[in-house]
Amino acid sequence: MASETPTTQDKDKAAAQDKKTLYCSFCAKSQHEVRKLIAAPAVFICDECVELCEGILDEDVTDVEKADHRQRGLMRFVVTVPYATRLADLELQMLPAFYQKVEEAFPKCKIEVAQIKRNRNADKVLLKVSAPIEYGEESLKQQIRDLSARLRVEQIRYLSEKKKREQLEQKLSTLKEDVFDILLEKVKKEGALPGHQELIVTFLDIAGFTNMADAERARVVDLLRSVGQFILPADSGLYINTWGDAVVAGFEDLNGGLKCAAKFLDHLGVSGVDVRASAAWGLVRVKYNALTKRMDIDGDSVNEGARLEALADPGEIIAPVDILHHPDFDTERFLVRRKTVKLKKDLGPKRVGDDVEVCVIRPKPNS
Repeated sequence: MASETPTTQDKDKAAAQDKKTLYCSFCAKSQHEVRKLIAAPAVFICDECVELCEGILDEDVTDVEKADHRQRGLMRFVVTVPYATRLADLELQMLPAFYQKVEEAFPKCKIEVAQIKRNRNADKVLLKVSAPIEYGEESLKQQIRDLSARLRVEQIRYLSEKKKREQLEQKLSTLKEDVFDILLEKVKKEGALPGHQELIVTFLDIAGFTNMADAERARVVDLLRSVGQFILPADSGLYINTWGDAVVAGFEDLNGGLKCAAKFLDHLGVSGVDVRASAAWGLVRVKYNALTKRMDIDGDSVNEGARLEALADPGEIIAPVDILHHPDFDTERFLVRRKTVKLKKDLGPKRVGDDVEVCVIRPKPNS
């Protein structure tokens, strides 16, 4: 059998081909091993090395900042959290709340979303971190990345289950239309409708909504409602409904309702949305709304909450002062200050322009 030893011509051809192949000046990978090779005078850099350099620059914190924090027993740095895929729109909306959950896992640490870098196939999130020196910078960075990865798996699983539930609800809607009226009549006859309940009713709406452009209105309303889908059911919200840009919910637990409203303000505030809230306690009537085919609430406390909500400043929860005298109101959990506001709509015997005293309520830190 003839030998397959390369000829001189083959060697010359291979050498010429090798001369045409370009290599990254940093990692030595050829143009065939990377997605993109960027040329400069006598130097080449691949997309992988560019990404690595960006990460180094992103995580750089000035010596002045570091020294200032060390004097207070703290370290300050930026950590890049890479994602294997692009973040879904709902994940982007929930990102501040997501990293607030991460922050809760590390006592005395402050974690903020500094930047979101969107790429074709995968995203990165840059986080500003302030933490006690005892954690150790590299160790804490890795722990944050690991926890972020685990929580995202749980979040994706939750969103997947949520989508399945929505599909199931859609399939059941036709059946519900056929039998709901029959079941409702049966419940009425048996006297099983709630009738009246004592609830704290919370109203949350977007400050400056009427002055926003149409696209911005749609964005913030979607954000308000998507956050509400996670928070309200988890905090035992009842008879949840929307009134335009406002979200309304009732709670049997007075302190739980106030805490839930504060959580709403915090989550949306981090997303740059100014939200205001009101709360009012009292007896409400629970009734079936034939128009929306769902249970609904009305009564004096519902009207009072609706009137007061428009008087709150962005980031505030306001309530009538008599809520402070409720036997369940926990003074250990909330900070309270009183202020006087002018009514914009009639409320009971008071008329537009009348002064009314209200209280501004916020949870105490770590309560």
